[in-house]
Amino acid sequence: MASYQLEFSKQFHEDLKKIPPTQVIRIVAALEKLRENPTGPNTRKLVDWENGYRLRVGSYRVLYSIHNLKLVVFVAQAGHRRDIYR
Repeated sequence: MASYQLEFSKQFHEDLKKIPPTQVIRIVAALEKLRENPTGPNTRKLVDWENGYRLRVGSYRVLYSIHNLKLVVFVAQAGHRRDIYR
């Protein structure tokens, strides 16, 4: 299986500044695993977002989309589960 490239939005970078450093480390480690399998464990397809998925990392969620033709995972947002879907 080919390896996907990760691309990050400006919003994602801003979101990381609001998350505790220990959780950021866990999120980055989980994102690295998406390179090999973007629909792996702890992921779910989002109903209202075409090609959209969410990754669960403890109490935090990462929203991303998969572009299979380009082999790109575009990471859009990250945040606590109580806030991310608002």
